[in-house]
Amino acid sequence: MTTFVSIGNGHQDFSRLLNEVKRIAPNLPQPVIVQHGRTPFESDSIKHFAFVDGTEFSRLLQAATLIITHGGAGSAFRALKLGKRPVVVPRQHNFNEHVDDHQVTFVNELVQAGLVVGVFDIGSLENAISAALANPQMPDDLPLPLATQALAEIGGALNRYAPRTSDKIALVTPPGGHLNEIEYLSELYSSHPHFYVTNMEFVEPPHMRGLVHVITHSSRDWRFLINLKEAFQLLLREKPRVILTTGGGFSVAFALAGRVLGIPTIYIETAGKVGIPTATGRIMYWLTRDFFYQWPQVGRHFPRGTCVGLQI
Repeated sequence: MTTFVSIGNGHQDFSRLLNEVKRIAPNLPQPVIVQHGRTPFESDSIKHFAFVDGTEFSRLLQAATLIITHGGAGSAFRALKLGKRPVVVPRQHNFNEHVDDHQVTFVNELVQAGLVVGVFDIGSLENAISAALANPQMPDDLPLPLATQALAEIGGALNRYAPRTSDKIALVTPPGGHLNEIEYLSELYSSHPHFYVTNMEFVEPPHMRGLVHVITHSSRDWRFLINLKEAFQLLLREKPRVILTTGGGFSVAFALAGRVLGIPTIYIETAGKVGIPTATGRIMYWLTRDFFYQWPQVGRHFPRGTCVGLQI
């Protein structure tokens, strides 16, 4: 038995959750293991680390009796893919834990679908844990959304632009949930030569080593111009036939450079935004050849896009 707590790689502090976990730790399945990301965390009785590679992260999820995670789509979906019902605590804008409340909206949708136990008031965490431990596994007859349509639709687009297994594919994504969403599609590109472009250092799993380019981190500021230069340099050097991206503001630079160089871009709007599109998605809608989104609620913003359903 073990408890695994993960708060992702967000830059904002999430001590609200970690302090409560520390307080109730003696009552949780032991040992308690915490991935605390960029939020400072110290404990003599709890094993903790900032980051770990994806292979070890998956092992910890698989071994956990109880999973407590922030409201990022990647973290929640990875638990669901293992048939486990996680306790999900969304980061909230009111506590300066995120730039908006899209995690709250996202978690609400998963709660209504019966997929997770949501915690919107940290004082209810213990009750939520009790509910999750009482029903830790997903029922076999629960109609989980599947990635079948996503694989078919996105795979069809990739095949149009990179029909030969020798055609190279550029995978543009921030680490974390966006990267997880690209990795869910790995069967579509794993047989092709490919490389990753990201904007933050992270612990690379073995299958990604030697394939990752880390560019300048920009926050919708003047450093976007540096990203644009980097995009041209990388695309000219690597010569991919197509760009596949799940977002991040720097993906706009690659879509623009791709248009100039004749390299098409396939964009997938992250599942983390339910009813309101991302700022990146609003821009990429006009730059990309193929635009996919996962929640039907955002379809009104993207009339020529294709809804492929959740990639669970």
